Amino acid sequence: MNRPLKLSVFALLLMGGSFAFAQETTQPANEPVLFKRTFTNGLVEKYVVTSQISSNTDLSSVGQDVQSMNFDTSMDATYTYSNVKEDGSALLTFLFNNIKMKAEGPMAEMMGQMGDQTPKEIKGTQTVNPFFKITNTKMETANSSMMQMMGGNNISEIFAFVAFPTKAVAIGDTWEADVPSMGGMFEKGAKMTGKFVGAGEIGDKKVWNLQFTGKPKMTIDIGKMMAENPNQGESGMPPMNILMEGTTSMLIKVAVDQTTFQILSVDSASETDGKVKLVDMGMEFPSTGQQVSKIVVKK
Repeated sequence: MNRPLKLSVFALLLMGGSFAFAQETTQPANEPVLFKRTFTNGLVEKYVVTSQISSNTDLSSVGQDVQSMNFDTSMDATYTYSNVKEDGSALLTFLFNNIKMKAEGPMAEMMGQMGDQTPKEIKGTQTVNPFFKITNTKMETANSSMMQMMGGNNISEIFAFVAFPTKAVAIGDTWEADVPSMGGMFEKGAKMTGKFVGAGEIGDKKVWNLQFTGKPKMTIDIGKMMAENPNQGESGMPPMNILMEGTTSMLIKVAVDQTTFQILSVDSASETDGKVKLVDMGMEFPSTGQQVSKIVVKK
């Protein structure tokens, strides 16, 4: 083989090798990822939490219009980790402040009856494991009707619907996780499906995107909330046995830092199709509801 031919063959081999290398590096690897956090004593994380809830109850069967309700909340959340154990679990101390609420419809009337009961801050502790399973929630803030309207003790569980898989998963893999009961709101034993969607970016951070879907049955004891209102007696109305029942379709999208596995954002949307039941009167009315919530790292 003469020299020019040898150089041509070498060039082709080099080009082929470079092409193969380029193909290999640009093709995204789908290696399994273990979503597992490492907590350190003194670690502090801050978030902004917003939520918008709306519902429509059809009262046409009793000659009235559709009754609409809107309830918006926002607050800052500070998470501080301590007492890290050998198994990786930690004590999580949470503080919610800068709490703002706005309501329209019957909820606004109820808030008016309660007066200025909006909590200035909400404190408590939880135990959290490396897969972000939360247990042993303890509230330091005294319970109140306003707290019940905001979700009671469950307001502390802003990451309740985030359930990291306990084994490594690849993009496209799914796993089953428990739907949190949220104080009995959702049926016991309900499941949701987690999925490793893929990679993405938030600002200058590379993230893994997860999503959770489910359709649990839901029950809210509205009568109990009203009965716990300290101003209920002043309204002149006797306590009523009112339940809201239905099925909730939910989609939760989660972005997780690829390096630290910190949760950087949670976007959740749910729709409820059900009915409001006036149990003592034997009446029920069709009702639909929507909720959109967002949790982002505070800048």
